[in-house]
Amino acid sequence: MKTIYSMPACILSALLTQSAVAQSATTLYGVVDTGITYLSNSGGHSSMSGTSSVGRPSVLGLRGSEDLGEGLSSIFTLETQIVPGTGRQLNNSTFWGREASVGLTNRTWGTLKLGRMPDLSFTDLGILDGTPLIQGGMQSGYTGFSRPAGQPGPPPPVDLHYGGAVYNNAIKWVNDFGPVRVGLMHSRGDASGDRMYGAMVRYTFGGFTLGAAYTKDNFTTAVFARQAFVVKAQYFTGPFIFVANYGVGKDTTSHAQVRPLELAVQYAPDFRWRLGIGFGYAWATNAVGEKARIQQPFAGVKYVLSKRTELYAVAARNHTSDPSVVPATVSTPGGAFNVSSSNVMSAVTMGITHSF
Repeated sequence: MKTIYSMPACILSALLTQSAVAQSATTLYGVVDTGITYLSNSGGHSSMSGTSSVGRPSVLGLRGSEDLGEGLSSIFTLETQIVPGTGRQLNNSTFWGREASVGLTNRTWGTLKLGRMPDLSFTDLGILDGTPLIQGGMQSGYTGFSRPAGQPGPPPPVDLHYGGAVYNNAIKWVNDFGPVRVGLMHSRGDASGDRMYGAMVRYTFGGFTLGAAYTKDNFTTAVFARQAFVVKAQYFTGPFIFVANYGVGKDTTSHAQVRPLELAVQYAPDFRWRLGIGFGYAWATNAVGEKARIQQPFAGVKYVLSKRTELYAVAARNHTSDPSVVPATVSTPGGAFNVSSSNVMSAVTMGITHSF
């Protein structure tokens, strides 16, 4: 009888112990950002339309973790991008368009994830640039002077993956070794034979951070550069944040490439206000080797209403030296609505962001 009664007790004890160790948590999170953008010249006419932020796009996601004991946890992320003005997904063909991954994380060995994921320069380098620095900011510097909406990628390949080139069937590893973060990524794509390779390294010392990331793929339908290299730096001192970044993006199947440089500074006089200015300059070449220079100064202001809600306004002016090589466009989610009929396009955006 003693043995009969002790077996359930042992099983119950084991289950309770496992339950105590394998603690899990799942979080529903998201960002809803919407505003109004004025363009000075879109196809020869000024225009005004509802837009969502480029620097902090509207997303809906689920993330979770389970403590497996001894410093090991399982993790997952499911995330999709939405368009608040219409309520639709930005990527109509893939529900979890931004990420769908699962993996393991360990305090010593780092984080290993598998699934559909953005490349390392977008999610893991973790260094500011002018776009998220000034909330609602137009894509600038190496993040690209946008192609028109609905048009394919290069020439020229002006987006160096900051906006999130997402890869299917990928494996990613990231780990911190004291002040140094390193990462590796590989994707076998789909049945079409696409391949992607990526690597990154970042160093932090006090208020200074310097990092670099490299991505190469052979995606025939990608709207991003097939070969992208970025170097980014930021420095925090008192109420100021200084940022600088430089990149090289190439098509690899033609002469098309872009080499953008961006400098920006943010000033926070108190916990509610964020003021910033920046300047982007790019050396661009189209598919047949013709060259152009692009300039884009920008300025922005953000007012924090609460921990979750912010108001923002930003202005940018895009100028191209040769619109037949690279037309003047200011980036919006999904690409600009149209190119300028001249060599200049100016934009002003005002909006509101709420996160949960």
